[in-house]
Amino acid sequence: MENCLNQVLPEPDFIEENGIMQVIFYKDKWTEENLVKKVV
Repeated sequence: MENCLNQVLPEPDFIEENGIMQVIFYKDKWTEENLVKKVV
């Protein structure tokens, strides 16, 4: 979680089902850098 926060990414989800642990990482594509379009 610390690495996600350092990279300004959302915290992962931890899901345990039938003895199997899953970690789901999310890519935050809605950063200000991606929202701003530069006109040439």
